Amino acid sequence: MATPTSSAQLDELVRTRVDKPISPEVLFPILSSAPFIPSKTLINARDIGAVPGSKIPSGRIFRCGTLEYASHDPDTVAWIKANVRRIYDLRKPLEREHGPDPEIEGVENVWFPGSQEYKTPSLEDFAKGDGSAAWKDQYMAVALTYAPTYKAVLEHIRDSPAEPFLFHCTGRQFFLATEYVLVINTVN
Repeated sequence: MATPTSSAQLDELVRTRVDKPISPEVLFPILSSAPFIPSKTLINARDIGAVPGSKIPSGRIFRCGTLEYASHDPDTVAWIKANVRRIYDLRKPLEREHGPDPEIEGVENVWFPGSQEYKTPSLEDFAKGDGSAAWKDQYMAVALTYAPTYKAVLEHIRDSPAEPFLFHCTGRQFFLATEYVLVINTVN
């Protein structure tokens, strides 16, 4: 497949089975254009406002995986300094200890301890029926555990809607997905 240029071609690519490789010639141009933020050290970084159809202005809300390597990359530090005013961290204390967020002049790092211990899901629960009950339980557990951080993000949107921010975690997509849903529903 050539590099997708239409929504239909992207939809076809999204349906690619996980056991079928996607060539770099197809994948890299996609990951180097909006809503993705090209970076050597920001993992899976995206501008939520650059997603087609988003009601969020581009350049206001960003999300990514770990920031562990960002402080070692001058280009990433410069990008964060130019585009972000607050970083909301959705990680456990041990993860933060292992890879602290970069300290960047003009950027506030925000983290709150979880309001309860996050319980690792049981894979057996996802195999019951269609798995929807387990997914519901997971999203609720994440929302309850990280309620203090989610509250801070929602207050940020209410009180400083034009101030750009980034939220991240260490590869636990439940956490980012829950935050993403809360943000999108709040803005819409």
